[in-house]
Formats: sequence, C-alpha cells, structure tokens
Amino acid sequence: MEATFGRHNALAIIRFLRGSGDWRCDSSTKTNLISPNPWPQKRWTPSLLKGIASRYPGFAADGHVFIAVPDAAKRVRAKGMASTVYGHGIPERSFVMAEEGIAVSSPELLFVELAECMHPIEHVMLGLELCGTFSRDPADPYNGRISYGVAPATNVSRIRKFIDEAKGIRGIERARVSASFLSDNAWSPTEALIASLLRLPVDSLGYGLGPLKLNLRVMRSKDLPGSRSSRVPDILVDGTSIGINYDGLEHLDLMSIVQATMDVAENPESPNPSNELQKTILEVREKALDDIRRNRELASGGYFAFPVVMEDLYAKGGLDAVVGQILDAIENRDEGDMSVQRRHLAKRQLSDERYRMILSFLPGKHERNIEPARFIEGFKVSDDPGEVSSYFVSM
Repeated sequence: MEATFGRHNALAIIRFLRGSGDWRCDSSTKTNLISPNPWPQKRWTPSLLKGIASRYPGFAADGHVFIAVPDAAKRVRAKGMASTVYGHGIPERSFVMAEEGIAVSSPELLFVELAECMHPIEHVMLGLELCGTFSRDPADPYNGRISYGVAPATNVSRIRKFIDEAKGIRGIERARVSASFLSDNAWSPTEALIASLLRLPVDSLGYGLGPLKLNLRVMRSKDLPGSRSSRVPDILVDGTSIGINYDGLEHLDLMSIVQATMDVAENPESPNPSNELQKTILEVREKALDDIRRNRELASGGYFAFPVVMEDLYAKGGLDAVVGQILDAIENRDEGDMSVQRRHLAKRQLSDERYRMILSFLPGKHERNIEPARFIEGFKVSDDPGEVSSYFVSM
C-alpha cells in the first residue's frame, strides 16, 4: 500500500513519531505527494488500514481517514475515507515520509489543514506544540502520556513562510490568523494553553495581551553568591517586565511524600525505610525552594513572574483573577494601558464561556464540546463592559 495521509491522521502519526524519537523532517524525508495505491489489494477496504492503525495509535480514532491525492481522478472512494485534491498552489515537498510508501502532511501543511477543524484556542495550541519541545499522546491527547524534551517539528517562521507561498488551500486564511499568534519554544501542554489564552483576542475567548516570549533565558547582570546567573520564565508579555510561571504538580509533589509514607508503613522491615521517606521530603522541599529562589532572582533582574497553579485553571474564574492581577502589574510597573482588556475581563458571559473552553483542554473527564468556527465569524466585541454580541453562542 502507498498513500499520503493528512489532517488528524497525519497528526496522530507525527505525534507518535515525535514521542518515540523517530520523527525527522529534513531534506532526507521531505517529499511530494505519493499517489494512493492499495496494492497488493485491488481496492481500498477498512481492513487495508488496520496495519497502519496498529502501528500508529490514534490514527483513525474517530473512524475517518483523510487521504491526499494529486487530482480528482485519483480520489479514493471507500467508506470512511475522504480525499483532498492537492494540485496547483501547494509548495514543493510539502509532505514527509513516515515510513516506506507512507507519507503525511508536513507540520506546516497540517497546521493549515486543521485550521477549520479546530477552535482558535485549540489551533494555536497545536501550533505551539508543533513549534515546541513537547508532544501530546496520539491516542489520548488530553489524558495520555506527554513526551517532553523532543525536537520541534517546525517553527513559526516556517509555518508563516508556507502560508505565504501556498495558494488556494482550504483553511489558509484562518491559518494565517492563527499563525500571527504563535511563538516558538513552548515546553508543555499547560504552558501552551495559558499562552494561547493570553495571546488570542477576546473574540476567540483570549485575553488579548499581545505578543509573548516563551522560555526566554533571562541573564542576570550580577552573579550573586547562592544564585543562578540566569533564569527561564515560562511566559513573558513582550514589551513588559511581567510574565507567568506555571507551577504544576511536580513543583509541590505532595503525592510522592504520601506514597513514600505508605511504602514505609507497608514495608517496616525494609532497610532504612525512614531514609527513603526523608529523601523524598527533601526532594519536594528543594523543588519548592528553587521556585521561590527563581521568582526572587527574576524580580531582582526587573522581571515579575506570576505563579499559576493547577487550581487556578480548574477553578471557575481562577485564571481570570490572575490575569486581572497581571493587568494591574503591567499598568503599575510598565505604565501600559490595559483598560480595553480590563473591560472585557469583566464580562461574565465571556468568562463563563472561557472557563468551559479551558476545561475542554485540561486532563480529566470533561465534555470536550469544541466548535471550530463560532468565535471567528460575526462575533463583534463592544467596549461596553456589560455588552456581549448576541452572535456569541453558548455551547
């Protein structure tokens, strides 16, 4: 079998390869579209795709397969399969070889393909993932295992260049808008979610804080005893001294202390059980102390990074409260005018919709009812804090 897969099928394959360390997107793997060929079978059947699905978890999680073809005559007509014709207007070598005979949309093309399938927040989060150093689980993106420290699949410059060169691809204008909100070097899914919310305008349920810098190493002018010469805040609002650090569960891993205590209780005769417990307690405390020192050292260099914790995201209005404090800090420390953002932050309906959207992208058993287009077309935001356009449809 030979085929070129796109959209969510390509995303699952890319995530799997990135997570397993086998992803390569360079001159040796980039290719043009491979025409579909069901050989050794004569026609396309669901059983033909089982081998692909067995190698790539999440490949056809919703039962749909999207295949790229060079012209209308090559369309695949089979149940559950849809064809996208890529003739003129697509840049050369816009696909990547995943294995012999199997190609997928390049990260840049994939970003365009999924523009109309995702809510703006989800789409920007995808761009941050592709341009970042983490990869979600292909079969269970929100509750599955996250791969950290992986090489970026692409970068913001390459995505924007692709969009400028491509012509006539469905979703390209929405992708162009989303690409304007991207930054390189996101390190985690939660960081990408927060960054997307901070960056996107209010008509896409964001906070409209403008360009961001992610994980920018800040060098300190004075190397004081007992302090580091540099720190890396998760997010900085460009043009200000204000940022955010997301302190996840690993920053105060109390469960590891609980588990160590249970291990001691269950194995009282094991050698030096109290030493293992004490070691765990010291490790947890050392991480917490490092976070405190990080914030102090950033402050001494003129930066103020607001710690955001998991509870801020899961609590209704929790992140809104932090952003309200960020607006205060920008106005007080950098003399910025945050009056427009502050007026929209006070709108209850926006806040409620934003909270439901945040839950959709967090781990847990949440309803993930994400409509891709509702917040792009027709939603006009008024400067009146009490007014929200009637076009804004509750999900």
